[in-house]
Amino acid sequence: MPRYVPTDSMSRTSTHARHASHTADVDNGANHRHSVQQPRRKYQSNYDWKSKPRPHAHSPLQNIHGPTVAAWAFCLVTVLWRSFIKPFNTPDRVDDFSNLHRALVNFVHGQPVYIEDLSTRDPHYLYSPGATVLLSPVGLISSDVETSRWWFILANSAAIIVGIALLFRVAEHTLGDFLFPAAVTAAYFTENVTNTLTFSNVNGICFLLLTVTLSGLIKEKQFAQVLLSDSSV
Repeated sequence: MPRYVPTDSMSRTSTHARHASHTADVDNGANHRHSVQQPRRKYQSNYDWKSKPRPHAHSPLQNIHGPTVAAWAFCLVTVLWRSFIKPFNTPDRVDDFSNLHRALVNFVHGQPVYIEDLSTRDPHYLYSPGATVLLSPVGLISSDVETSRWWFILANSAAIIVGIALLFRVAEHTLGDFLFPAAVTAAYFTENVTNTLTFSNVNGICFLLLTVTLSGLIKEKQFAQVLLSDSSV
């Protein structure tokens, strides 16, 4: 049987084919290495963050208007005037605090309290023993009458403001609008508050205790109504 011998043209064709195949493999490998070594591009969004306005935080001062600011300013001036200027610049005031301070200092130090001559017309200490126990912290403030008077007036003024605030909370009114400073200002122009602070009486603290009691009773009644409605269901 005759043996097949490839011609020169066929051998050259196969050689070129193998060379082309090897070149393609090399190119594919180089492209693969290039694609592996090439760093990955970061994700770029088409959304422009700078074009969108940032939301502004809501400030409670934005709701405060001119009349409210004026009311708070006038209220602050009135409270300072009635609490710290008028009581110490009233020459004809009745000095009820000196007897109160003396009795409370005696009580704190274990000395007799009711030692006054009631046949005279001088101001007397007429508080009950229970009230003496409740007011005994006043005797611990200072042995100086004027220093204790200053702190006592401050306590009464703060008690009046807190009492009015409690009444507003009971009525479910906010304290940041025009009405609360207007109410405090009107209260400090009344004769009751003026005399309480000028004569250094205890009425401001009594007013606070009354409002606390009233607030507690109303809240207890509301709580009882909620319990009754739940039990009925």
